[in-house]
Amino acid sequence: MDAATLRIDPAPLRTHPIRLLFRLLISALALFLAAWIVPGVEVNGFWGALIAALLIAVINAVVPPLLAALPIPWTLVITLLLLSLIHI
Repeated sequence: MDAATLRIDPAPLRTHPIRLLFRLLISALALFLAAWIVPGVEVNGFWGALIAALLIAVINAVVPPLLAALPIPWTLVITLLLLSLIHI
């Protein structure tokens, strides 16, 4: 096989856009439910919940691969630092 016959096919999408939108809507509804159950938590309207769900999805998509690319000791340090920022 030479360079002229080498063909690279892109991988198909694993998540369909409609399924992604459905998951974002479910996450926004879950945020509304959490705000209703947990005292002191407040969501400002549907768009606020949808934006929060989108931010959570982006963070969940970006952080794990970054942590997986780091060596184990640095992963533990960064994980503990992130957990210390979350702890109130």
